[in-house]
Amino acid sequence: MDRQSAMKQTGETVVKLFTAGLPPLWVQPLKDADYELANYQELPPPEVVNDQALLVTSEVVPASRLRELADDYPYNRLIYYYLTPGISGFEAVALACRQLGITFLRPQIAIPSMLDMLGALFQRLKTPVHGVVGVFGVTPGIGVTSVAALVAQSLRKPAVMLGLNLFNPGWKADSDVKLDNWRSRLSARLLSQLDIQSLIAMDRFKYLPGNSDPILAMDYTEDEVAHLIDTARQQHMVVCDCGAIPHSAAWVHAVQHCSLRIMVGHADYRLQLERLMRLSQDLGIGAEHWCLLLNKSDTDMPAREIADRIGMQVFGIESLPLYKEKTSPFFLPLTKKEQERLSQTTLLLEGGDRDI
Repeated sequence: MDRQSAMKQTGETVVKLFTAGLPPLWVQPLKDADYELANYQELPPPEVVNDQALLVTSEVVPASRLRELADDYPYNRLIYYYLTPGISGFEAVALACRQLGITFLRPQIAIPSMLDMLGALFQRLKTPVHGVVGVFGVTPGIGVTSVAALVAQSLRKPAVMLGLNLFNPGWKADSDVKLDNWRSRLSARLLSQLDIQSLIAMDRFKYLPGNSDPILAMDYTEDEVAHLIDTARQQHMVVCDCGAIPHSAAWVHAVQHCSLRIMVGHADYRLQLERLMRLSQDLGIGAEHWCLLLNKSDTDMPAREIADRIGMQVFGIESLPLYKEKTSPFFLPLTKKEQERLSQTTLLLEGGDRDI
């Protein structure tokens, strides 16, 4: 008896998935994830697909025929994998898919992320990467790196802070150890614990500055980011400084795979915050899975009021003021009360992470 037959006998869910133009590298991972595949090079007839799900690539159905696709398969769950965005991006195609009720898979999506999105679509259990905190921002310069450093510094367990802002490293000092200098090792999946030990020693954590080569910003892949995080988390808690620009593989991968997501916001950027939460929702992560922290706060509007309007949670420290005097360009000068609240929050995080 094969595995899928055994699953049917025990009542576990087997999803049959018709495909047209499926990339060969996706076949085995989908089978390993217990999807029953019916692969076609061209679109299968609607009467063959019946009421099953259909995954189609843009090589088979160009974006200009999306409405025709939706009309031809009105009773099917449609999934569209857009392969080659070119210089024009893919946001317009993603919007068209959303309007037609078609699930959109972005270009160059990593196989684990693809499996996660399909798992969420078919209501299968999604397992987050425990012990990984992602820190994001609503706008550049809002203080993502400083907040990420605070979180990493407050952890009791050995911690690594990874600079995953591919557009601005958040680190002004020059160093031989930085993300872009590891590019070849990332591509070859050759990182080891020796590399993690070579990171810059900060106060109570190790630090990998982010990418400083703007030419490489869009070249990193989700698989490379996954390799970096997986290597770091083998012996450490991981805090990811993801920056405020969502157009990168690192930002997307961190949104979908971190166990805790912190959004560093500001009352003046509520509209941008709402837009980022809509983008996160499109990636399968609802606003309720985010914690809001206001930084450089110069308003009486509490973080909880903003969070409640959008459906977010609030972080242990709900807001931080604009510090006019800083003893360090990297760390924020928290008060004793703020330090205690931060330590209590991260203690809960560590306590819930038994896999590390």
